[in-house]
Amino acid sequence: DARVTGVQTPGGTGAIRLAGDLVTASGRDCTVWLGLPTWGNYRPLLSASRLKVETYTCFDVATQVQDFDVVMAALGRARSGDIFVLQSSCTNPTGVSFTPDEWKRIASTLAARGVIPLLDVAYQGLGKGFDEDVASVQIVLGAVEEALIAYSCDKNFGVYRDRVGAMFAVTKS
Repeated sequence: DARVTGVQTPGGTGAIRLAGDLVTASGRDCTVWLGLPTWGNYRPLLSASRLKVETYTCFDVATQVQDFDVVMAALGRARSGDIFVLQSSCTNPTGVSFTPDEWKRIASTLAARGVIPLLDVAYQGLGKGFDEDVASVQIVLGAVEEALIAYSCDKNFGVYRDRVGAMFAVTKS
């Protein structure tokens, strides 16, 4: 797809940081949205890129239940051009993933509101299957004009010590 540009990064961590730096370099006045609890490195990596980070609590640790309505409410507060961080599968640290129907609702809301997803693909093949673990990415990319994707090969290809990853930007043109 001519709308996709990619670059190799030092793991998924490097991809997240590079995505943050790319957003900063674009001059966008935006907020990055993180659902809690989340991977502990997101906030420092994105803050190091001088981005404003807003959080919302969408997972009840005591009951081990994710509140999809809270996710949708946060997405409803996001402005056009904001960045919404989503993990494609095997969500770290909860292990809870959205259903295909939930992903479709998320994708259509992202598109309707002009919110840019930052999709973190860190565990492809380690959840339900190689294709199944990126079905969410395909759903979202089928709906939005722009997206950022952070991809880690470290865990799924057993090359963790080599820090292999990539950052992809999907753009309008």
